Amino acid sequence: LGQLEKAELAKHGAALAGLLADSDEDVRRAVVTVLGQLEKAELAKHGAALAGSLADYDANVRRAVVTVLGQLEKAELVKHGATLVGKLADSHEDVRETVVTVLGQLEKAELANHGAALVHLLEHSDANVRKAVVTVFGQLETAELAVHGATLVGKLADSDEDVRETVVTVLGQLEKAELAKHGAALVGLLADSAEHSEEDSAAAAQSTAGKQSRGVNCFQGGS
Repeated sequence: LGQLEKAELAKHGAALAGLLADSDEDVRRAVVTVLGQLEKAELAKHGAALAGSLADYDANVRRAVVTVLGQLEKAELVKHGATLVGKLADSHEDVRETVVTVLGQLEKAELANHGAALVHLLEHSDANVRKAVVTVFGQLETAELAVHGATLVGKLADSDEDVRETVVTVLGQLEKAELAKHGAALVGLLADSAEHSEEDSAAAAQSTAGKQSRGVNCFQGGS
């Protein structure tokens, strides 16, 4: 079917969409690929069926679906915005990365409508999910990004280094005047970081001293 002209292929769109529920993941992946060959207007008719396949247990199917949804016109893609934002929490990295790319195709004003959902996902237990979410924040207009400035500054204390580095990059997109509003919080985080560093150094020194002491005792005991 994938070799048919698009006009002919469109005649079989409904039948193909029905195969998205096939028990064989290879068939489902092939169906998604073929549907992606349709003209955008025809593809939009099957948007709901494709969005439903974002729950497929096969990560390759989910990634293919996200990619094909990204081929929709922006006016159609926005209908699936909330669903795509939810897939930032997908268990598979390739799916999350593809979602980030596709969400970047939304009008920034539309993406901003999902700000609350994005903020919620910043508390996800998976650091890779948090990093993906921060990346999406970086696709917002500067004015909208500023609305979430305090939240992002707070994530500079995230337990994961990659998340923190991504936050730094995104915060760098803020206007200097906006960033200055968070000066006190930034200074506080720097102080905490320095304190933890000193504590770690002290602990390391104490550990080293302990090892040296045990070594001396062993040596004396041996003599």
